[in-house]
Amino acid sequence: MGALGRGGRAELLDEHDHLSQVAMISRGQIKALEKSGITTAAELAETSASHVTKISPAVFDRLKAQARIQKRSKGREVPAFEVLVPQPGEARGLALLPPPSPLDLFFDIEGFPLIEGGLEYLWGSSYFDEQGVRQFKDFWAHDSAQEKLAFQEFIRWAYARWQQDPSMHIYHYASYEVAACRRLMGRYGICEHEVDELLRNEVFVDLYKIVRHGLLVGEPRYSIKNIEHLYRGGRDAVVGSGGDSVVVYEQWRENPDGTSWQTSRILSDIRDYNIDDCDSTQELVEWLRGQQSLHGICYIGKTEVEQKEIPEEITARIQLREALLSRAEAEKKSVPQAAAVTEILAWMLEFHRRQDKPVWWRLFDRLGMSDTELLDDLDCIVICERTGREPFKPAPKARHPAYEYRFDANQEFKPPREGGQMWVLGKDGLKVTLHEFDAANGLLTLKAAQEPPAIVTLIPNDIVHARPIPEAIESVVRQYAEGRLGKCAIVDFLQRRPPRIAHHKDGPIVDETSELSLLEQVTERVLNLDNSYLCIQGPPGAGKTYPGKQVIADLVKRGKRIGIASNSHKAINNLLLGVAKECRDQGIAAHCCCTKETDPELTETGIQVIANKDLANHVRPGCVLGTTARGFARDDMAGELDYLLALLRSCE
Repeated sequence: MGALGRGGRAELLDEHDHLSQVAMISRGQIKALEKSGITTAAELAETSASHVTKISPAVFDRLKAQARIQKRSKGREVPAFEVLVPQPGEARGLALLPPPSPLDLFFDIEGFPLIEGGLEYLWGSSYFDEQGVRQFKDFWAHDSAQEKLAFQEFIRWAYARWQQDPSMHIYHYASYEVAACRRLMGRYGICEHEVDELLRNEVFVDLYKIVRHGLLVGEPRYSIKNIEHLYRGGRDAVVGSGGDSVVVYEQWRENPDGTSWQTSRILSDIRDYNIDDCDSTQELVEWLRGQQSLHGICYIGKTEVEQKEIPEEITARIQLREALLSRAEAEKKSVPQAAAVTEILAWMLEFHRRQDKPVWWRLFDRLGMSDTELLDDLDCIVICERTGREPFKPAPKARHPAYEYRFDANQEFKPPREGGQMWVLGKDGLKVTLHEFDAANGLLTLKAAQEPPAIVTLIPNDIVHARPIPEAIESVVRQYAEGRLGKCAIVDFLQRRPPRIAHHKDGPIVDETSELSLLEQVTERVLNLDNSYLCIQGPPGAGKTYPGKQVIADLVKRGKRIGIASNSHKAINNLLLGVAKECRDQGIAAHCCCTKETDPELTETGIQVIANKDLANHVRPGCVLGTTARGFARDDMAGELDYLLALLRSCE
């Protein structure tokens, strides 16, 4: 079939009335239908079956309705459609379409994915001027510097319009545009406040989501090119699709026929295509509003502006970042090596907050979905119904009762972690704890402070708070900014300076002609480090643990206070076990602690398992403490250790 090409494959699928021709059907659903004996779209449209294994009744009903309306639309120029009227108070479909504002924008991006990281090269938007005439504004980018500027200029322009009229919205079709804004905000560290405000106040309106849940359309896909058969004629343009635009733009990059759309026929054709997409988006909004009015559907989305006050510590951190970035720009001319360190430290200040944003966005996206949409999300458990079992105490001293639910064990999911927190869909702020999960029998129990509803859909709580690591980073960066770090391993490492070692002249760290063994030389260099660092590098299995445990044992014998850090508790405890055994074999008194039980051998070897909050109480001469950065970043651990060994995975 591959030799047929895209058009040939589509014709063959249509000829065989394949189930994949039904809009919004998944591969898993096709397999389940075929297993039940339904092998064509016509059979799906005509079936009297009410249940299919591994497809929920609600999804099965939707698929049958979609197959029926596509069958009715065969041979028609304008497809049949039905408006799905939401229940009173239900935030779904056309109930999510806001009233018009004269400052509304109709937005579309052209992206080029064929370079590393991709490039959002055309930001287009249709809008109406003060005379009510539709206009078009575009922002172009052909490299990363221009992309940063185009993103910044578009966001600031759109944000200013929203500030002028809080009822204004930015309409787009499908999730690409919002995903691009989120990604570039994180990549370039700009417009964070503006994008957060626009997202929080639901200024971006995804028309695909409204169409998908507000209409049943007799088309094999719900792309804007298919949906516009309802409200406008066919297109007649050189560039006819997003895929075409990628191909045409690549041709321009390889053989440019001009530097701008005014001088390049290729770029002008792409611009015309983008204008058509933006205009179509505006026309879709107008058509949908007509259907909304015709069916008496009221908008129940957000109308009040939500302004989140930025905490003082975040504001101070951002101000410090901006000051350091300005300093780095000045240093690039005079001391470029220092400029690189300044810039790295500046961006580190907001690293964890930027890393957290996609997790929060994913949670908010899920909380805005329906039960049927979440059926395709393997991390969610959908439509769990309370059993007849009375609420019970899961343990004699349990603070909250537990509630038992039954779910469809045939739905595809990844078993969630028992003891983990989950959000309840449709109940703002309601979190529950998964007490027990029986995948085989389709049963689970939830612990909750307040009684959950009789039917719940569960969304995992993936939020992991980084504290106190960001605060520790800020403390170090402030010292750097104020010139208080002095001799510092961090700066030495970032500037790639040779390790600063007392009594050691320039040259190799170890000398093969020395009377001392390599291990003795390494130990001596470590003992003489002058607020600097030393790397022992090698591939997995190269034997780094042996010199590591030998050097640590020697330091413990001298009464030094040692820390072992890594992202993996298993890696930490592997070295810690080696150290404890080495000290035992040499008769060295060592006080060894870790913060997670990964192996019964830990306690058998005399290693204590403690909590991060108790680390400072175990600092003493001859101690070896193993934990992640979260433990060593605590305020009470600042300056408490003589040496810190960081186990890092090497990168090519």
